[in-house]
Amino acid sequence: MNITQQCRLLYNENFGDGDLEFENLFFENCFEYCRLEAVDEKVVSMLFALPCEIIFDGGAEDAIYLFAAATKSEFRKKGYMSALIKRLMLESNKPIILRPANQALIGFYQKIGFNAFSAQAAKEVTPILKPKDNFLKLAEKIGKDEEETFKLMCCGIKSEKLQGLYFPYSME
Repeated sequence: MNITQQCRLLYNENFGDGDLEFENLFFENCFEYCRLEAVDEKVVSMLFALPCEIIFDGGAEDAIYLFAAATKSEFRKKGYMSALIKRLMLESNKPIILRPANQALIGFYQKIGFNAFSAQAAKEVTPILKPKDNFLKLAEKIGKDEEETFKLMCCGIKSEKLQGLYFPYSME
């Protein structure tokens, strides 16, 4: 099984909801942004560091939207995901934004330096998190979320600067 197939399997084990159309579009457009940890040439942990920019009233700043962070169940609590995220933090030197898949993950992300803030998909205001490059191509194909407000987390930027962030492409 090649790396892409292993990542798709891991994605399905953790997030598979039967939306094969989205999954195909996601892997076709965004696999280049996948980062992973492997043990004996087998993928045990992965995440997608999707390129974005945060648009403020006074300018813009490159950022990363962290999506589909997953670890095989038998490799959890061994530091693989923490290592992946910490390496991303060091290498990118950009703000990182994510939407925790569930409430139980908030503590995990807080331990590695993330802070929570409120975001919205309901109306376009600044600041805005805008997808870039192939993530933008995917976002244009999938459409926008309808949910009014939701919690995101960030590191590398003060969460106060992002309160009320407009981001309709959370893909949740």
